[in-house]
Amino acid sequence: MLASRYRLLERIDAGGAGEVWHARDERLGRDVAVKILGGDADEAFRERFADEARRAASVSHPNVVTVYDEGRDGDDSFMVMEFVRGKTLRDVVRERGPLPSHEAARLVSQIAAALDAAHEAGVIHCDVKPANVIVDERGTAKLTDFGIARAARGPREHELIGT
Repeated sequence: MLASRYRLLERIDAGGAGEVWHARDERLGRDVAVKILGGDADEAFRERFADEARRAASVSHPNVVTVYDEGRDGDDSFMVMEFVRGKTLRDVVRERGPLPSHEAARLVSQIAAALDAAHEAGVIHCDVKPANVIVDERGTAKLTDFGIARAARGPREHELIGT
């Protein structure tokens, strides 16, 4: 049990920065994904991880994985997100090969909509790639992993500046 709330069910992925788990939010009764940094991460990395959670949580869009919570439990820093049943776009392409043009166009359109929502929230993703897009069981693309995103600075292209 993580933070006396999240029951870890199954490890989904592991990498150099930590692990992602399918978990159950016992308080709200829903499945979630939990990204956990191990205890060996330094304080600066933990703060960047918390920043990632805050940036991602500021973006609300059907094609962006929703962030619900972030925090610490003992030596572990964690981020709680919407659990999406599906595969990364990278895995979909590896399994199926090139996608039909109509399907690729639909996914690209959804990813573009996710990026537009992020930009409207003042967040630039900075790492859009097939491994950071989950295609759910209905074929909907969801952008995830805002780990190296940054806050947008200055006016956006469509804004007028000056007098």
